[in-house]
Amino acid sequence: MNSEAHYGLHLTSFAARNFRSLRDVTVSDLPPVVLLYGENDTGKSNFIQAVGIWLRIVQDVGITR
Repeated sequence: MNSEAHYGLHLTSFAARNFRSLRDVTVSDLPPVVLLYGENDTGKSNFIQAVGIWLRIVQDVGITR
């Protein structure tokens, strides 16, 4: 079974610039499951919101790769 069929869309990297508190954030080599942790008020929720917005755009446009 290939990973795309099993997991659906797999985000392998993500970059956000000037989104809420995220000035210039890039993460790469993301595994299928990611755990975000850190001190309060460091941008974890903003990062999740940025990914959520990106996913809605991908779904609306119909991008699969």
